[in-house]
Amino acid sequence: MTKSPFSSPATGDGKGGHRHYEYLAEGAADPRQKLAVALIEACKGAASVVAYWASFERQRIEELAEAVPHLSGDLLAIAAVWLTCTR
Repeated sequence: MTKSPFSSPATGDGKGGHRHYEYLAEGAADPRQKLAVALIEACKGAASVVAYWASFERQRIEELAEAVPHLSGDLLAIAAVWLTCTR
């Protein structure tokens, strides 16, 4: 099985603080369900999600939504607020 890591610093927790989320699949089991749940939790309540290459990340989220259809609504909501980090 392919490694499926993510790491996400988050700001704007409403209390002036920061949070950090990360996930790394381990073992031979299909990691997509757990990855989807971890990603949804990390992005919960976000007004925007910023990525260096947002179009690539958006496509991966859409593929994940197809693979885990019962979480597709939450995943596609994340994809809808994805922004590209530009200089």
